[in-house]
Amino acid sequence: MKNKILNKLNKLLNREWYLYKRYKIKSTYVLMNHNGNVKKEEILAVLRESDDVFEIDENNFFIVLFFTELKKSFKAVQNIEYKLNKKNSNNIFAISTFRNKIDIEDMLKKITDTINYLKKNKSFNKIEDDEILLNYQP
Repeated sequence: MKNKILNKLNKLLNREWYLYKRYKIKSTYVLMNHNGNVKKEEILAVLRESDDVFEIDENNFFIVLFFTELKKSFKAVQNIEYKLNKKNSNNIFAISTFRNKIDIEDMLKKITDTINYLKKNKSFNKIEDDEILLNYQP
């Protein structure tokens, strides 16, 4: 992943971490990978106004679901997947959900590792938490 993208993600994660520390706003991170033609605007249209989306590349988006804990995020991600598949029936999605992390550098590494995992493993139609990376070997 390019340094420019990592720097932007770093800023986004630091902002989210500040909101958590200052206001106790819990959030969940979602890495969405797809093999179709989905635009950032389409994702924004199915998210809540409080959520945020960052385009990593043409196949990967990083989403912050504010006010959402890990357990509830799976239902939210299923809803996102359903709404996007309804509009773009040819797309298949793989989505990995991350827990909040104190260490931003570790978080950025997990994002990079997951993108690499999803590129190598075409096991789509899954919603996983970050434990998927335990078996990942770069």
